[in-house]
Amino acid sequence: MSSPPLFRNLHLRFEYWLFDLPEEVGGRALRLLLVPLRYLYALVRDFSRGDLGLRAMGLVYSSLFAIVPVAAVSFSVVAASV
Repeated sequence: MSSPPLFRNLHLRFEYWLFDLPEEVGGRALRLLLVPLRYLYALVRDFSRGDLGLRAMGLVYSSLFAIVPVAAVSFSVVAASV
């Protein structure tokens, strides 16, 4: 089901304002406000689409991928020192 053109246009304008606003526009206060808003928007967007679980699984996979080489090196150092 597609959203009406008016809501689609507002959605695109909001995303432009949130993510693609030039640096010259606004100031430091606006940039400090946009950072948490970007995170909140991405969290709500991914949760509503069902992508949050997928991203969590990817984070677990990459974390395990990083831990395995560290554990292998640690065991080899301990074995070499014994």
